[in-house]
Amino acid sequence: MVDIRFVRLAVSIRDIDILNWYFFQALERIENATLYCELYDLWRRIKGLTVQGIADFLEKIYEKDPNKLIFLLTYIIFKDLPKYMHIFYQRRRPAQRPYSNNEMYNLMLKDLSGFLYELESLGIVWDRSGFIYAIGTPELDSKINSRLESMLSELGDVYLARYRGAKEALTSDNPDKFSQSIGSMRELLNDILRLLTKDEVFSDDEKKDGKPTRRARIKHILAKSKGLSIETLFVDAIANTLIKTNKILSKEFHLTSEKDRETILFVYKSTEYLIYYILTQNKSNS
Repeated sequence: MVDIRFVRLAVSIRDIDILNWYFFQALERIENATLYCELYDLWRRIKGLTVQGIADFLEKIYEKDPNKLIFLLTYIIFKDLPKYMHIFYQRRRPAQRPYSNNEMYNLMLKDLSGFLYELESLGIVWDRSGFIYAIGTPELDSKINSRLESMLSELGDVYLARYRGAKEALTSDNPDKFSQSIGSMRELLNDILRLLTKDEVFSDDEKKDGKPTRRARIKHILAKSKGLSIETLFVDAIANTLIKTNKILSKEFHLTSEKDRETILFVYKSTEYLIYYILTQNKSNS
């Protein structure tokens, strides 16, 4: 099943005239672009020029090497599409003076706003001279996502579904998407800690109100190897901060600025990495 982020990216390509022309109609152009970026073999295997086919193509590039996707998109948007801007923008004002290349380029970027927005869900942002990876490194993020999905699948379909649901919520049009997304990640973290530890192994000193504390659960997961007491405190401190932050953000939090959005993304990615760390440690210690 194709990641919903790539489906939405493909939908935005279909819905924007100049991208629709480039990907779905001007086949020679997109083929030349994939040849230039050494991605023609993947393009050749595309199963039909459909939204699903384009989504699958983009996801396969990203999984192979996110830098390849960045390279392809930079080539298309920065180098190739500007050659054909006049086809779409000069006809908008035939009775007036022609647009300058700079004016047409700005019009094109305005039209591409929905496409650029969907790319941000992959951590890829446009800085007017090309695309850059805004969150960590693309190789690391891609590998973590892939391995995390694999480990969650081993725990059970419900855990993988919750993780994918959180990702989907983050890029949806729902006005409550941010509180839903971080709420799902908080619940996923707590559910995983409960799954990986059995209540009966905890002493009374490790319980509060009759239930094992989160710190105790983390300690039991990490302490399968020796000498992890400092590490337990460190992970618990991070978990405590994230969970408290999640609770604050989930209550009456309204996105009002780009700074708010960055806060949400920070909490989301930090929780994601924490879950990944706990699962890798549990796997290596088991």
